[in-house]
Amino acid sequence: MRRTIIESLTYPRMVMLSQMDAENCPLHLYFDPAYPICRSCEHSGECQWLTDHDEFQALTEKPIQYLYEAMLFSIDYVESRSSLDRHNIRRCACESCTWLRDAKYLTHQIRQELTLV
Repeated sequence: MRRTIIESLTYPRMVMLSQMDAENCPLHLYFDPAYPICRSCEHSGECQWLTDHDEFQALTEKPIQYLYEAMLFSIDYVESRSSLDRHNIRRCACESCTWLRDAKYLTHQIRQELTLV
């Protein structure tokens, strides 16, 4: 399941990166809470998530709870983007809506596993 979660985090990472401008970011989308511009940036949440869940981070070593929380943030983010575009998440066949349905099912499975442990 861990591998499935980590692979699933790829899509929201791509969506977030597509909405952000690395060229105009002085830290090139690396979130540093000590840097004042990071704390006041409109993309601070996404940037912090990207930094914490970077594809080069050792996500395989993170606890399932950590990955579960990363999935929840990802779902909220992608769902808000889809809502802005007026997608009907239950019926739409686009990549975002399909990912959302799959991600919600995956988080349900994770939640069940976490309650069994």
